[in-house]
Amino acid sequence: MVQVNFGNFKEYDVNNRFFNPNLAGGALLDIGVYAVSFARYFMKTKPDIVLTTMIPFETGVDESSGILLQNKEMEIVIIFLTMRA
Repeated sequence: MVQVNFGNFKEYDVNNRFFNPNLAGGALLDIGVYAVSFARYFMKTKPDIVLTTMIPFETGVDESSGILLQNKEMEIVIIFLTMRA
């Protein structure tokens, strides 16, 4: 099992690109790619089960996200992302 916690603090600003859905804002698109790549490095094969949940920011992007990945070898990855910590 791999667990990845990744966050950074972004000042509350609805005009900032980090919170703008038209500029690929949100925790998953901004920092999630690094966390998923890191976790995937430790998996033997690609995940075939992907479950997600998120807490939305007022603009609609994900302020915080939780991701669960599982592959056929029954390896599990849990990822937590946030832009408010």
